[in-house]
Amino acid sequence: LEAFVNSNKLPQNQFKTGDIVGIQGKSDNEKLKEDKDEKLSGIVLRSNEYKISISTENEIPSDWRDTCTIVKLANEVAYKRMIQALKKLLLKVEKNNGLSIEPLERVLLGQSLPSFNFTDKSKILVGDNDGFFSTSLNQSQMDAVKFALSAEETGKTHTIVEIIRQLSAKNLKVLVCGPSNISVDNIAEKLIEDSVRCVRVGHPARLLPSVLEHSLDYICRYSDYGKIVADIRNELDENLAKLKKTKLRSEKTKIYNEIKLLRKDLRQREAKVINNVFESIPIILTTLNSSASRKLEKIEFDVVVIDEAGQALEAECWIASLKGKKLILAGDHLQLPPTIKSQIIDNEKQDYRKELLKIGISGSDEKQKKSKKIEDFCSSTLYMTLFERMMLMYGSSVSKMLTTQYRMNEEIMEFSSKHLYENKLIAHESVKSHLLSEIEGIESNDETMVPLVFIDTVSGYDYMESTESADLFEGKSKRSLIMDTNSKYNTGEADLVIEHVKLLIEAGVPQSDIAVISPYNAQVHSIRISLAKEYPEVEVGSVDGFQGREKGKRQYIYTYFVHSS
Repeated sequence: LEAFVNSNKLPQNQFKTGDIVGIQGKSDNEKLKEDKDEKLSGIVLRSNEYKISISTENEIPSDWRDTCTIVKLANEVAYKRMIQALKKLLLKVEKNNGLSIEPLERVLLGQSLPSFNFTDKSKILVGDNDGFFSTSLNQSQMDAVKFALSAEETGKTHTIVEIIRQLSAKNLKVLVCGPSNISVDNIAEKLIEDSVRCVRVGHPARLLPSVLEHSLDYICRYSDYGKIVADIRNELDENLAKLKKTKLRSEKTKIYNEIKLLRKDLRQREAKVINNVFESIPIILTTLNSSASRKLEKIEFDVVVIDEAGQALEAECWIASLKGKKLILAGDHLQLPPTIKSQIIDNEKQDYRKELLKIGISGSDEKQKKSKKIEDFCSSTLYMTLFERMMLMYGSSVSKMLTTQYRMNEEIMEFSSKHLYENKLIAHESVKSHLLSEIEGIESNDETMVPLVFIDTVSGYDYMESTESADLFEGKSKRSLIMDTNSKYNTGEADLVIEHVKLLIEAGVPQSDIAVISPYNAQVHSIRISLAKEYPEVEVGSVDGFQGREKGKRQYIYTYFVHSS
């Protein structure tokens, strides 16, 4: 389905690739109007100012007129899957008198301590380069790989890929998950680059183009596995083409019945193909919620790997964790936690969370008291992640910190290293002192020869924040903006950002290598619309939306802070 308005732009909207939408058409057929089953749902494939392309499971009813309504839907499936996973866990515990049966689950619930098997390195590692596959791992990464492989129960992406390759070489079935599609695709890209056999499970509209050929849908359709369904797909396409040309109702009914039979046969054949794919490919990648898919429900995994675990709700981590015998979590509990929207604005709980973190960092010996505090906190909030809870319960006994970072200049890193990581972070030599001016084609000037700039917009500036959005964009109303009207924006600071972006582009920095980040959605909208016409390739987003991202082909980072009261 493609929605468009001839040469005019579509109304202001926030539809983006991957959104779940409902489609309601208008029909001359009164019976069809009242038939709720004829309402369709789909996923947005592409969206721009003039057109929205949507993928649907079923065909658009032939009686619909040209006009239809598209509405963004909440994803209830994710919520239901989390509830089902927790109920499954609760049932296991209740049947065993308050204890879990599986060793991994007992560790995650704090009912037993994790154990490790530190055998000879040659028995743990199976690669060609002193046991490793990659030749570019630093010492902290090597230690993390060995530590993860030795656990009996329990640049980060580079380390995770090495761990997965080691597990795969031992003929183990591995499930790799993350809280978002981008977190999973980042790992999939690296595995594909290293020619590691893997399959990405997920809707094609939500995957990066670079991993599409390794998606389950693509493999089932175009690889040798898909040959047994190719003929039936062709027959189905032929009938759909006939349906569009046929005007007689009796003929349409006949074709509809044939399509239903073909689709039933197609589903049966596809199920066989999917089983063949999963049996032959050892590494399966999907989001945490999609790991509850029916396609994966009968598969048992030796190891479950969860990336960006510090951004994942504990409930969704359990969906994947219940599928494996061993769990490896990768993430950072000191970065942004998952976004929680609650009717109860509990600043008190956030303060309590910080106190718990202090107890964990200080290494207090009051383990029983700390465990009770953690238990009380977790029973009443979603703010605590599984990753964070494991760190508080077991600390360094179950974790290895990666101390070398490959993204930013040492000056940019300094603050977080000092205040969050006990001065343990080290900038790799390749990025330690790099500057924009060192890149070929970029001028050396005041904008490009410093790694970090702070601009104080309080002293000497009359830049005021506002939460009123009606005057943001040429008099358009709050309703037309479709944004959080409580979000803040500052037009003075936005103008400063836009001017700075222009200076960088004039110095030779490619538009596509520049990102503008703000903590406020209203400010994001303000800057994005101001830049869109002249600099459409400059990416503008929120802080949480950019977390874990890399920007720029060579990862040179120029950070621009605007201070606001």
